[in-house]
This record gives sequence, structure tokens and C-alpha cells, in this order.
Amino acid sequence: MAGWNPWAAARAHLHLEIVYDDVVDGATWHRDSSGDRITIDAAASRRDRRAYLAHELIHLERGVGYPTATAATMEREEAIVRRETALRLVPLPELAALIERTEELEPVTASLVAEAFDVPEHVAAEALLALQQRLFA
Repeated sequence: MAGWNPWAAARAHLHLEIVYDDVVDGATWHRDSSGDRITIDAAASRRDRRAYLAHELIHLERGVGYPTATAATMEREEAIVRRETALRLVPLPELAALIERTEELEPVTASLVAEAFDVPEHVAAEALLALQQRLFA
């Protein structure tokens, strides 16, 4: 499955540095006068690194983050960014096509979606929820 390539998107940012270090929550994004920096947990798997990078790039695009945003703003922002990350890495038309092809053979689970789109299960679960909400809205 295709989906958005966060590594290619990161290369398009002229003043973005990506570094690897110990990060409790997986990744962080910081902006200062010299540009943007995304720090990804060095111990993360390849699949998790891809999702972390996607998540932090969306924060970068939106420009909302600490220390200027309040805790309440960041709680709302995290929900928005989690959903957008899922939608970019697991495009709903491709997810619907996967479900159509496989639903008679096996149940479509977050695990199956994670494998098909090379994303962590929490991203796959968010995409499945987004599709369900669109179908039943």
C-alpha cells in the first residue's frame, strides 16, 4: 500500500534537522531561530520511526506546539495530529479497498491494517475509526 511518505516530505523542508536520541514519548518537534528539529527515539523500530516522523511533521506544518500552546490547546492538537497522521499513512480509499478485498476471507483488524500499510497498530486503529465515522456519519 502506498500512502504518504514522511521521509520524502521531510527532505522538502530546508531548515529541518532530524536527530535520534532517547525520547520518552517517541518523538518531539522543536522550532527555534535556526529552524526546526525533530528528535526521534533511537530505540524505536523502523515502523514506529516512520509514524513518529509523520506525526511530528504534521505538528511542524500546523505550527502549534510548546511552549507557546497551552496544555488544553495541545490536548486538542494531539487529537487532530493523531487523526491526520492516520489519514495520511492509511488513506481511507485504500483502506476501504483493503477491507473490500479481504473482509470475506478474514476479519479486518488493526493488526491486518498495520501490516498492509506498514504502520503501528495504534495508527491503523485510528484509521479504522476514521473510516467507520465517515461511513456512519
